Amino acid sequence: MGHRLKTVGLIGLLAVVSSCGGGGTSASEETTTTTTIPALTQTEIEAALPGATELPIGWSATGAGGENVLKPEEGPGKGSCGGPNAASRAITHHAVGYAGTGSLKTGNEASRGYVGLYAFPSVEDAKGFIVSSSFTAVVCPEGVEYDGTEPEPVYNDGPSAIWHYRESSSIGSARVAGADEAFSKLTEETRSINYAGRTFEYGSLDVEVYVRVGDLVFDFGLKGQTKVSGFSDSASAPLNRPSVNDVMAAADAMLPALLKRTGARPGQLQVSDPTTVVD
Repeated sequence: MGHRLKTVGLIGLLAVVSSCGGGGTSASEETTTTTTIPALTQTEIEAALPGATELPIGWSATGAGGENVLKPEEGPGKGSCGGPNAASRAITHHAVGYAGTGSLKTGNEASRGYVGLYAFPSVEDAKGFIVSSSFTAVVCPEGVEYDGTEPEPVYNDGPSAIWHYRESSSIGSARVAGADEAFSKLTEETRSINYAGRTFEYGSLDVEVYVRVGDLVFDFGLKGQTKVSGFSDSASAPLNRPSVNDVMAAADAMLPALLKRTGARPGQLQVSDPTTVVD
């Protein structure tokens, strides 16, 4: 599938009619040239992700590998406010592919970065994904609470230990050079459990900046561990609370190199080469 862009040129046509030493008349005619920009292929999407030398200063790969498959999920602990996750929203808006870096080291033991890229068959679909992604935080301003197992069990009874989760999201502005539109999304989560007479608690903050460029949507993010309590070593646990400015700076550092590989996208390419020919 592709996108159609129109460039217009004016070609002056001179018609000369000779009669008894008479003069000439001129007329102008508008012609249209159509250029098609195809949606990115899965191979191109994966190749557009940042390489080791394109990451912000202090960032590096964890060796865990990236992601290249959309995995739709919905419900508490899976999607924002218990709704559909990003993969589900992307599929709803006809995404043609996705790739992500997976977890990236940031130079801070308490935080991890990541970059995801969604490609769509049209600018309208990409805009729809942006709207639905921002709307997930609007529909439940009070957040959600639910019970579930610890993702990485700390206790001997493992998955049988039930934790209580509290999650809230909010959206805000963002500015990234080269973006057609951008917004920030903050998701704060705490999970706690009463175990053997003690209360254990973790807190995290996930800061994302969604950036649309034509038919592409980049998801730049930082997730930090904001609270650890109840454990014997809680006082020495590394903590980090990332900010929107941190993520915008990372996006500004990476986006120019990524856009060189994706090429000009529909909605951004402005071609105008009017030419007048007179004989």
